[in-house]
Amino acid sequence: MNEKARLTGTIVHGKGLGHTVGMPTANLRCDEGSALPEAGVYASLLEVDGQTYFGVTNVGTRPSVDSDPTPTVETFLLHFTGDLYNCRVCLRLEAYLRPVRRMASLDEVRAQNGVELFPLTIENREEAPAAIAAWYARASREKRA
Repeated sequence: MNEKARLTGTIVHGKGLGHTVGMPTANLRCDEGSALPEAGVYASLLEVDGQTYFGVTNVGTRPSVDSDPTPTVETFLLHFTGDLYNCRVCLRLEAYLRPVRRMASLDEVRAQNGVELFPLTIENREEAPAAIAAWYARASREKRA
């Protein structure tokens, strides 16, 4: 992804599986005519009602959950509690982290989200996506070494 993607749309109900492992996601129904970026996992910022929240977004299929070939846009938000259903939002995909991959369980997905959200303890919201991408790239290099 060479430039940051910006998707707008409405938050809709998904299958509710994330709730079962303490990892609810905001499922974005993109506005008609929206082009999805490359499938993958992204560091993201979700804007709703004048507030911005950090997140990790999956764009594409969900091989850890089902075999449905329909792409989805699902975001796990850090430090968010509330109800976004039917809210209009703007989702900014700030940094590509990795390709979509199948994991053995939802618990493994939750653990991986924890790894990807770790750098979000920084205070500056605008710097967070780049910090996630840099941290993830460094961790991936160390893992390969």
